[in-house]
Amino acid sequence: MKQELAQDIALMRYSMISPLIVGLPDEYKSKEAYFRAASARGALGLMSRKSTN
Repeated sequence: MKQELAQDIALMRYSMISPLIVGLPDEYKSKEAYFRAASARGALGLMSRKSTN
């Protein structure tokens, strides 16, 4: 279980930074716009929903 949680956290972190590495999609005009949208999605909220399933 610990390994699965660690992997889930790593994947969540990667999904947050990968657009910055490979290039932002055209829908974001700046890094700030991307971070605002990512914050609104609530990446940590996604993790808590997964753990309840």
